[in-house]
Amino acid sequence: MAGEQCSICLEALDGGVTALACGHRFHAACLARLASAAGTTATRRGALTACPNCRTVSRVALTPVATFSVGDRVEALWGQKWYPGEVDAVVDGGRAYEIIWDDGDDGEVRAAHVRAAPAPARTALPPVMAPPAPPPVPPPLAPRDIVPAAVADGDGGARGARTASSRFWGV
Repeated sequence: MAGEQCSICLEALDGGVTALACGHRFHAACLARLASAAGTTATRRGALTACPNCRTVSRVALTPVATFSVGDRVEALWGQKWYPGEVDAVVDGGRAYEIIWDDGDDGEVRAAHVRAAPAPARTALPPVMAPPAPPPVPPPLAPRDIVPAAVADGDGGARGARTASSRFWGV
């Protein structure tokens, strides 16, 4: 049917189409994403999911959704060891990946045997900031600056006496 579109993504149905028991057609990847997001009941033969158009329950084969895209740095299990490489192609919507190893070789690896490459270690540390300067310390008092209060006003009281602290703080 020409001009038909997927009612999930609203793109033209050009390839990778799945038809449900009710007859509605969708992109297989769109339907798998919808089935995963809706929390459907998974079985060995697929997942039971409701048609987004008419809500008729159908069994859908869950197709993998690609985790990595072309150009991503990954590590892939080859034999018993993980090797660094880069994704060159995504096979069957994410079932497997074509990997170009760091030594120049290439090969197809199942998606279950591919993981994200660890982030590179930082080599340069940021500059260390100097600790803040301590607050200013008042100058020490000389013995001539200390005048007993009784001597200052002559009557033994402290009225009008200028002490070292009052002169320092401007009181």
